[in-house]
Amino acid sequence: MDFVAVGTLVVLGAALGTRRVVQVKKDWIEAPCLWVAIVGRPGDAKSPALDQALFPVREAEAEAYLAYQRELKTWEDWDDGGGPRPDRPVRDRFAVSDVTVEKLALVLQENPRGVLLHRDEFGGWIRSMNLYRGGRGADVENFNSIWSGSSWRRVARTASWIASCWSTHGRSSASGPTRRSASRRDWRT
Repeated sequence: MDFVAVGTLVVLGAALGTRRVVQVKKDWIEAPCLWVAIVGRPGDAKSPALDQALFPVREAEAEAYLAYQRELKTWEDWDDGGGPRPDRPVRDRFAVSDVTVEKLALVLQENPRGVLLHRDEFGGWIRSMNLYRGGRGADVENFNSIWSGSSWRRVARTASWIASCWSTHGRSSASGPTRRSASRRDWRT
């Protein structure tokens, strides 16, 4: 039951996104950005519990994808009739899973309210960082910027600037793999 409750908290934080913030002090504002790792023994039903909590998000994501496909088809088949072509439709995203920092920057640029990042295995998320840069990237630092909600500029093939990057994270893991991932030398601060 606790696993479902924690997952639900993450989903609620993601649903609020950057739309609601708390002003802690005059110059200190916080959004409900939650990073959660559910750790338990194998067989503790961590993944099924998170699946239950994530069901409404996945349902909304599927509906938004179908709506985007319809809008995109209309846009591609646009008959100007003398008027200017409208902007290309943007896909509403509510959640991402196996995503690079570069792609997350683009998703956040198109979805300024934020998204939920879900990885079923915490260790898999850790091991995926800097994977495409031979371990020499800055994924840890970029995810820290995302967590803090600070502005973030990503320059790659196309430049991205996100005024307030925000993402809620939910993960589960068995205790052994989590300990191994957390004890990696390059993760110590």
